Amino acid sequence: MMVNLTSINNFSQLYCDLRWQNFSVPDG
Repeated sequence: MMVNLTSINNFSQLYCDLRWQNFSVPDG
């Protein structure tokens, strides 16, 4: 269970990072 939670947490962080990068990029 703990491993699963950690995996989900890591994935969430990665997804957040990707989203932030997308938001950082200006829209033309």
